[in-house]
Amino acid sequence: MPALVERHGDIAATAAAEWYERVRLKDTGQARYEAVAADCFPSQAVQDSIRWKAGVLWSDPERMARFLMNATDRWVKYSGRATIMQNVSRDHARYAIVPQGKTCAWCTMLASRGFDYRSMDTARASMHEHCDCQPCPQWDAKKTIIAGYDPDAMFDQYTQAMKAVDKDRPAYLDNLHANGRETEILEVMRRQHPSEYTDGVHGYSPDRKDRSKQSVGDLNLATWADYRASLAERFIAANNPNWKLPPEQPTEVPRWWRDDSDLPELTVNHLNHLLYGSGEKARKGEGARKWRYSGGHMNGYGWISNRSEFPQDWDVTQILKSAKAVCKYGESGAKTKWLTIDGCDIIVAFGYKERIASVYPMGEGYERANHRY
Repeated sequence: MPALVERHGDIAATAAAEWYERVRLKDTGQARYEAVAADCFPSQAVQDSIRWKAGVLWSDPERMARFLMNATDRWVKYSGRATIMQNVSRDHARYAIVPQGKTCAWCTMLASRGFDYRSMDTARASMHEHCDCQPCPQWDAKKTIIAGYDPDAMFDQYTQAMKAVDKDRPAYLDNLHANGRETEILEVMRRQHPSEYTDGVHGYSPDRKDRSKQSVGDLNLATWADYRASLAERFIAANNPNWKLPPEQPTEVPRWWRDDSDLPELTVNHLNHLLYGSGEKARKGEGARKWRYSGGHMNGYGWISNRSEFPQDWDVTQILKSAKAVCKYGESGAKTKWLTIDGCDIIVAFGYKERIASVYPMGEGYERANHRY
């Protein structure tokens, strides 16, 4: 194993050094720079790792094979990555950790820092099995653009999770064996945007019997999964880039809303209804329709039941803050309140026991007295 790692590690380091020279010349136009290939992963460390794991050879040899395959991938990649990092340090440049497509929450956090790395040791320890992130150098902050790499968007996700931990700490963190605040932030990231990460947490078991016993607030996860599944055929057939499929994990009502005694009750069921829509199976005698849909006013979800949408740049927090303003300062109607916010007429409709039934922007064909939501 040490010989195999050294052989392929040398190839990876040489290729990385040649690539660094080409990119540096193209980006800076400066005189020739001779990149230095980094050392391979230490042979002694390879041997120690194998000895530490060797006990499973007698009980589970396939497990040992998987370990060797995964570890070899990491050890060989180490040489190429270390070459880039080492030359960046010698060259007084910077580098970013750039994922190749979808990656895990941990790597997204590292990538969100952008071109902020200088030391070899800073990101080397972050490498894990099956990690395909690559260090990419930068010599001029104004010129470096990498297609598909958006550290600002990644940092927004990290910041959103950080705020949730600090202000609206989710209850599921109480059962998390966390090693600190960073671990909690990563867990929130996985749950807030489960489809964005390879290790996203969607919140329900693939076993429908288990899923039927689980809920987020008053929203049963099996019911939510069935609703999403009912939309899949239309969504795929349309192939419309502006359409969005409701997230696998329903959105929870934030604590700041729940703790404000002056605000009307908003359940998880109604929150997800107004954001992503909802559906129920049609009753007999209602024609060929299998489902009846309603709601879905967040941008990208109006297609579900042909509803008006909030502005494109309004996220969940902005929508709820507008609903709060309507509840406190809006004009009253029959079971509704409305207020113009940023040029948009926002309507809050109330249902049983004055609970919020929906929140939506008044679009074409809507009237303030028409409670079709």
